[in-house]
Amino acid sequence: MTKLINDLLSMAKLEDVNLETRKVPFNLSNSIHDVLLSMDAVMIEKGIKLSASIEPDIMVKGDSDRVKQVVTILLDNAIKYTNENGQIDISLLKSKRQVIYSIKNSGKGIAKQDLPKVFDRFYRADPSRTQEIGGYGLGLSIAKTILDSLGGEIHVKSMEDEFTTFTFTLRL
Repeated sequence: MTKLINDLLSMAKLEDVNLETRKVPFNLSNSIHDVLLSMDAVMIEKGIKLSASIEPDIMVKGDSDRVKQVVTILLDNAIKYTNENGQIDISLLKSKRQVIYSIKNSGKGIAKQDLPKVFDRFYRADPSRTQEIGGYGLGLSIAKTILDSLGGEIHVKSMEDEFTTFTFTLRL
């Protein structure tokens, strides 16, 4: 219940039009490595193989705490929905005037009809798994709200019983 309340408070703060977003330069590559290190034990416990291709020293202008929150949400979801002994692939690269972060996990995937709704608040493609996996369907909505406030974009693609990939972009 505490997590739900904290997520709702976070969402309310993010949507406050008077709240100014901090935009300072920070090293996105290092931030992603920090998040990966913090969740390494969970991946090992689940037997997940991690492949990370992170271009070093990519500097972006934004709110480092909020961007780290997005990376954490996406990695947490990937871990939750990756099949036992599955695979997570992460990449970060610079392309022209933007950075592209991508996280792909093996597993059940998301049904085609559910893809347009995954960023909606409280949306769960399979509500019966809420207690099994945890969460309230707010993480992806929070991630999208953060990226919108920073001028970024987020997209998802998935193939049922194979993989799910989330990709976000931020301007340099």
